[in-house]
This record gives sequence, structure tokens and C-alpha cells, in this order.
Amino acid sequence: SLCEKYGDVVFIEIDVDDAQDVASHCDVKCMPTFQFYKNGKKVQEFSGANKEKLEETIKSLV
Repeated sequence: SLCEKYGDVVFIEIDVDDAQDVASHCDVKCMPTFQFYKNGKKVQEFSGANKEKLEETIKSLV
């Protein structure tokens, strides 16, 4: 899994149905949406179930 492969990365999954306030605050418009934060600031975002793009983005940020 990506969690095992990138042990220094923190992965958090939010259920937007259960946490609508978080979805609104993070401006999530569709699922899945991946947001990447570094030092408390959002540095990247994309939507869509694309594992290759997800891993490429993680690699570019670590």
C-alpha cells in the first residue's frame, strides 16, 4: 500500500458525508479529492480516482 511505501507521509481519509463541515472548509466539490499539505499549507490538489497520479504527486512532494 502507499501508506507502507511512504511511511513518512501522513494519510488521512475523511468521509464527507460524516464531516460536511470539513468538506466545505476544504472546498471539496467531488470525490475522491486528494489534497496535499506541507507545513500546514495546501500545496497540491486533484480530483479523480487515479492511483498513478496520486503516487506521482506523492513522489514529487517528498
